[in-house]
Amino acid sequence: MLPFLLTIYYKRGKIKLSDFKESEHPRDAKGRFTQKGKQAKRKAILELLKKKRDKINLQFFASKGSKRDFSNVPIDKNYPKIAYGFKNKELLTSPHHMLHMKELGYKNSNEYQRGAIDFWNGRKGKIFFSRARQRFYMYDEKTRLLVVIDKEGTIHTFYRARNGEFERNIKRWDDLVEI
Repeated sequence: MLPFLLTIYYKRGKIKLSDFKESEHPRDAKGRFTQKGKQAKRKAILELLKKKRDKINLQFFASKGSKRDFSNVPIDKNYPKIAYGFKNKELLTSPHHMLHMKELGYKNSNEYQRGAIDFWNGRKGKIFFSRARQRFYMYDEKTRLLVVIDKEGTIHTFYRARNGEFERNIKRWDDLVEI
């Protein structure tokens, strides 16, 4: 039987049964974890989760472009001339987008969406194509505003990038090419 915390991670597919070594966790005569066993169990669980987290983080950074090569992906220069808005209202009112809305000073989701559309349609920044994500990015270096849309003109996100974030992270991870 797996401890509760490991059971959750097992059900989510984050760990395997073979990752938990029953012999490393002492039990008393009734089969319960002893006090020493509880501490050892907690330590083992934390170590196991740390190993899994490190593995997941390595996979995340590999998926962000550090090991993948997109140089053979053709650059699409036919960017949409008009942005139409977010895919659906649920996406627009998600906590993630509500945070961006507040950061940019918009009062509601409609203003936020209108701001993203106006930014793209106003051509106030440089346009990039992501070979990794097959999306278009518009970035204004002065205001640090960034909008990401797909080939159909659907907006994926709109926010103000932190100082240096675009050059240091986004441009490299998403394999951006200026159009």
